[in-house]
Amino acid sequence: PEEAEAALAHLISSTVSAGGHVLLPVPTGGISQGLILVLGRFLKEGKIPPAKVLVEKIVSEASSVYEAYPEFLSRGLREQILSSEGTPFGSSDRFMTVTADALGSEPSIILAPSSMLIGGPSVRYLEQIAGNQNNRLVLLSYQAPETPGRAIQDGSRRITVNGREIELVCRVDKLDGFASHSNY
Repeated sequence: PEEAEAALAHLISSTVSAGGHVLLPVPTGGISQGLILVLGRFLKEGKIPPAKVLVEKIVSEASSVYEAYPEFLSRGLREQILSSEGTPFGSSDRFMTVTADALGSEPSIILAPSSMLIGGPSVRYLEQIAGNQNNRLVLLSYQAPETPGRAIQDGSRRITVNGREIELVCRVDKLDGFASHSNY
């Protein structure tokens, strides 16, 4: 995980410094909340430039389930939630809950489902960032065969989703180390 986090911090820093957007297609629960915690730590420690973190509304709503059941979280998270220090899931002023609206010109980090780019907000964001080489798509989770995410992971620079073709000029990376599935 430490290597994956360091690689992610580097990818985000280089993209945001160049004025680009970073799209992180994620599942609604699990990896999303872990990434929110990691990004919050990156911002606090200065490991990435102070960019806006756009969290798709459904991911924010799923995070509330974690806050409702803190007894299932680590001791540190549980204590933070129970001591009314605020939510650990995007409490910084850098985090914004959004719904796949048009991106502004300000660099940002976007967390949006679906993780395999088969539909949903992540595809709408991909359509917005795909045509600019300063932007970056980072695949963090498993990409099942026959999905647009797998096609991109395997090197395709052109995909079709919901009958619309998307040509990728943006940078594309695959990072292992964030998935919540074991190898067995």
